[in-house]
Amino acid sequence: MSARVVAKLRALCLALPATYEKEAWGEPTFRVEKGKIFAMHATSTTHHGNGRQSVWLNASKENQELLMSMRPSRYFAPPYVGPSGWIGAWLDGVEDWDELRELIGDAWRRAAPKRVLAAVDAGEAVPIGATTAAAKPARPVKAESSKATHTAKRAATAKAAKTAKAAKAAKAAKAAKAAKAAKTAKTARTTSKLARTRAAAAKPRRARG
Repeated sequence: MSARVVAKLRALCLALPATYEKEAWGEPTFRVEKGKIFAMHATSTTHHGNGRQSVWLNASKENQELLMSMRPSRYFAPPYVGPSGWIGAWLDGVEDWDELRELIGDAWRRAAPKRVLAAVDAGEAVPIGATTAAAKPARPVKAESSKATHTAKRAATAKAAKTAKAAKAAKAAKAAKAAKAAKTAKTARTTSKLARTRAAAAKPRRARG
C-alpha cells in the first residue's frame, strides 16, 4: 500500500515543470529548479509520519488554517514546517487524488522560480520532472487557486457572514434593551413626579387671618 501511494504521489509531483526528486532526512522530497522543496513524503514508520503516512506541502498560513478547520480529519500542521504555513495531508485511504493534485500544484507555484512561473503561465514548454520522458510536453499549471482552496475560502466567507449576522443581532438586542431601560426610567420619573404632586395636593392648607 505504501509503495503504491508513494508512486502515485511521485507521479503527481514529477508531472510538474522543472521538478525533480531528492531523498533527504530518509524521505523522498520533491523540488523545483534551484532546489526549493514543495512537497515531502512522511513515512508512517518514522517520527515524521507518527504512525501514518502523509505528504507535507508548501502552503500559506491562511490556507493551512482554512483547510484544517474545514477537514481536521484529513489535514494537519506538520512538525518543523507547520509554523511556516505548510499543510500536512494524510495519505491513508485517499479517495480524492484530484484535490491533492490541486494542492500539490499550489505548493509547486509557491516554490517555483519567477522565470519558470512566467514561462508556464505564458504557455511555453518547460521540461517536466526528471524521471518523466523528456519528450513529453510540459503541462501548464493553472494560475487559479486550487479547488480545495476555493472550498476553504467559501467556508471562511460563510463563517464570516454568520459571525457578522450574529454580531448584528447582538447589537440590535443591546439597543432594544437600552431603549427598554430608558422607557422604564422615564416611566419611573413620571410616576415619582405624579406622586409628589398628589402628596402636595393632599396637605391641608393653612387658613388665612
